[in-house]
Amino acid sequence: MRAHDALSRLARQRAAADAEEGRWFLAAQRSAAHVHLGFGSFSEYIARLFGYTSRTTQEKLRVAQALEELPSFRRDHQRCRVPGCRNATFLDLHHIELRSEGGRNELSNLIAVCSTHH
Repeated sequence: MRAHDALSRLARQRAAADAEEGRWFLAAQRSAAHVHLGFGSFSEYIARLFGYTSRTTQEKLRVAQALEELPSFRRDHQRCRVPGCRNATFLDLHHIELRSEGGRNELSNLIAVCSTHH
């Protein structure tokens, strides 16, 4: 179980790092950091920093932007809404009123919760 616990911890840390990386990718792209630093393209800039291919960079940007645009995640500041929990990894949308009990897929009925609380 020790190895499983360590791997689970690493998975949570990696997911958090991926989310943070995506947010900073978007910020760097929006501020044209690559232009200010003399790179010909954003992909070239990221390739130099991380060694990512252009395709990988584009995919990471696409995922980060999609997450940013989810109204419930944006409203919840991309954090678990359970009181006392600040987890920003493995987030799911949870129906406050369950679908099986008539709950609807509307923003007012959805909150972001981490996998521990879902």
